[in-house]
Amino acid sequence: MHRWLKTPKAIILAPLLLALTFILACGGSATAVPAAAVPAVPATGVPAVKAAPAATAVPAVKAAPKANATAVPQMMRPPAVAAATAAPQAKVVPAPSGIIPEAGAKYGGVLKTNSGTPGTWDVNQSPSSSVMGPVGPRLQGLMKMSPFDEGKTLLPGLATSWEVSDDGLLITFKIRDNVKFHDGTTMTVDDVVASWTRIHAPREGEISYRETWFSRINEVKAVDRSTVQFVFSEASAGILNFMASDWNSIFPKSVLEANNNDLKTLIDHPAAGPFKFAEIKAGELIRYEKFEDYWNEGLPYLDGIELHILGAGAFPAFLVGQLDTKQENNPENFELALEKGIQGYRAVVPDTHSMFFNLSVKPFDDVRVRKAMDLVIDRVDLEIAMAPVAVPGMGRWAPARSAWALPEAQLMALPVFGTDMEAKIVEATALMTEAGYPDGFKATMTVGSPAVISAFSVYAQAVLKENLNIDLEIETLDWSVWIARARETQFTVTVGAAFTTLHDPSDFMNTFWRTGGAQNWSDWSNAEFDGLMDNVDTEIDPVKRREFVYQAYEVLEREMPSVVGGWRVDGHMWWPYLHGFPVRGPTLGRYVYFDRQTIWLDK
Repeated sequence: MHRWLKTPKAIILAPLLLALTFILACGGSATAVPAAAVPAVPATGVPAVKAAPAATAVPAVKAAPKANATAVPQMMRPPAVAAATAAPQAKVVPAPSGIIPEAGAKYGGVLKTNSGTPGTWDVNQSPSSSVMGPVGPRLQGLMKMSPFDEGKTLLPGLATSWEVSDDGLLITFKIRDNVKFHDGTTMTVDDVVASWTRIHAPREGEISYRETWFSRINEVKAVDRSTVQFVFSEASAGILNFMASDWNSIFPKSVLEANNNDLKTLIDHPAAGPFKFAEIKAGELIRYEKFEDYWNEGLPYLDGIELHILGAGAFPAFLVGQLDTKQENNPENFELALEKGIQGYRAVVPDTHSMFFNLSVKPFDDVRVRKAMDLVIDRVDLEIAMAPVAVPGMGRWAPARSAWALPEAQLMALPVFGTDMEAKIVEATALMTEAGYPDGFKATMTVGSPAVISAFSVYAQAVLKENLNIDLEIETLDWSVWIARARETQFTVTVGAAFTTLHDPSDFMNTFWRTGGAQNWSDWSNAEFDGLMDNVDTEIDPVKRREFVYQAYEVLEREMPSVVGGWRVDGHMWWPYLHGFPVRGPTLGRYVYFDRQTIWLDK
């Protein structure tokens, strides 16, 4: 047993780990793979909610899915993640009518799942599934990652087709005719331009968490009544994958203008997805109903969606059948669910639980202090502390078990993964002494409220005090308050999360560490790193691109802008009578397939 686990401080984690069994991180949902009978034809949508009408031709609940229903993998340990890919090779995408409804799917019924109350209703101003989950059913973008093949194919949504110029500097979209928004107005190219300008070029004082993704967009312009062009300063690797993210929804220009581009408090703002907001009961329920004018004929199947705000009571409610599906991260809960014949999956996603520093404040402006703190955090002991919710930093600067992580031999050669803790403590103490802190120091460490974050903060507090006499007083904040303060670097040192959508370095590395990155909570800026990321973003050759990624890791290792605690393990469960639940693919994170338009109930 490791030395830290023999100390009294280890006792702190016992009740914490028990609490994790019942506490969710950011809320949200997952994705599913429809039946093989469904053709790989595009569309998008979001399930809605009604006063819970009965499903059409509702048979009894079955012990297992029918043979022609969605093929669902058994629950598993977090799998290896496949390499991120560049944008599809096809330059022109045909204009299909949308997703062809699944043969034999049943219409009707209300999907019941869990949620939290979002701190904002504006997905453009949030990085978190605590917002995407409650808002997602109404959203719709120009294109979408296919729920039929784990996101490997891009499908048309509010655009029927797109064409990429030979030099990659121009992408032209043909916009679908007669698309209705939930307020009854008809979508035009002006709505597309207004929505995308807000995403890629927010005005002074506005927030766009996806701005980093689209920094190479010079202009979004309407060419005619059915055509919108995106003009780029330089080509970007995989840009279409980023454009297909569920975050990039289209909203009515009139609504954006009437609210000064700020939808944070506009609970019922319209979009063009498969479900229309119906009501909210504070602290109890968020309800959506089927959008009858949804453009994709035959979808969605459901009459509505109920998002129940249950907190720690969500898993017990799911286990007794009060919920149809639930996001779940705790492996013990998965085992309990398996015993009941419940289905689901778990996967490592590109969300990091990390320690971030205010680099303008002593002592955290000194890289020697940051490296010393990183050294004494034993990743093996940390695995015990974070086991229910994360893989503890085993990918280092990339998601654990990701194709972008360093090869294992190279990874294990890093000092932080050394097994001689005594030697690491000696080295860390020398760094602290050299920096002028031989006796340690005191500081306040702010922490986001979810228990999944607390696991890392409590462990770090204990080992830093024991090994380096760094006395960190924990200040716990509500999650929405933490996000707001982190964005302004209003902390000395903090433990929280940063989230991205794709297992692609142009996503997670730019978001977490590039100058001005949307979740660069340490507000770190390094010209060498930014230059390497420019190469990562524009290099099409996968071998050369990986070389640039590894060089960028070396800069991170040298400068230590944050201490990566772990990479989140995300999971979802559903009862066998639920069909069409898309399972997130190996290149995707948590923030996809929130529309639930392919889900149907056989009960």
